[in-house]
Amino acid sequence: MVISTFNPKCPTGARNIAIIRVLYGCQLRSAECCDLHVRDYDGETLLVRHGKGDKRREVGVPHETREAIASWMSYRGENYVGSDYLFPTLTGGRVSTNYLRNAIVRARKKSGLKKRVHLHGFRHSGASRLLDKGAKLQDIQRQLGHSSIATTDKYLHSINDKARCLRISDSF
Repeated sequence: MVISTFNPKCPTGARNIAIIRVLYGCQLRSAECCDLHVRDYDGETLLVRHGKGDKRREVGVPHETREAIASWMSYRGENYVGSDYLFPTLTGGRVSTNYLRNAIVRARKKSGLKKRVHLHGFRHSGASRLLDKGAKLQDIQRQLGHSSIATTDKYLHSINDKARCLRISDSF
């Protein structure tokens, strides 16, 4: 529902759809997503150069996320030539996490969804979906960028508590 409030036929709508798809499909933190550069995407993977703790990792990009990025790149190529950021502002600067938070709040209200939707919830839901699809805990750990598998296990158990986690199916 939230993602459908963005217009895929305008540059900012296509960009915001791609950002949400990256947050969910690649399980990135919002700051990691904002820091991405064009050179960090090779069509199949994203390179997170400065993850939490300044850790570097490579993450897989699912098909539907690739499609959203491709759609965004068709607008980006024409209008944002001077910017290195994968998801720049209209003036070519870095999109801020504050902008993304506000965009999600506006989209949630526009969609009529009553539950809270937050940026990190897309990461939570994406990780939970990986687990539901049978991904190994070690693979999810690498995707999330956790140093300890115990952190990943705790993370997944806490987000699978339906009372505490808005599932992505509720917000898409």
